[in-house]
Amino acid sequence: MSVDTTAETDTDTASTLEGGTVELGSVGRDRVYLEEKNDLLEAHIDELEQTIADQRDQIKQLTAERQQLRSIVEQQKGELEDTTELPSEKDEDSSSLRTRMKRLWRRS
Repeated sequence: MSVDTTAETDTDTASTLEGGTVELGSVGRDRVYLEEKNDLLEAHIDELEQTIADQRDQIKQLTAERQQLRSIVEQQKGELEDTTELPSEKDEDSSSLRTRMKRLWRRS
């Protein structure tokens, strides 16, 4: 690579492998741009990784809460099955009325 040392820093040129010349100032600007873009991408990746970690924590909390709720529901189901309620007279009358209606309907 040959560099023209007589020119100012902003207008220094260098030979490329293809035989062309490139101003070193533009190469420097491109490098700075790429470094800034890389820094922004790294920051964005860090934010995304933090979001993923937060969501994993939330999933763990919700899973634990769901398990607690399932336990409560199972307990309540057991309590409901253990309690037996006597049907009221009204229910007995209505069920016997239903039975009579079904019999009448079948006869028709």
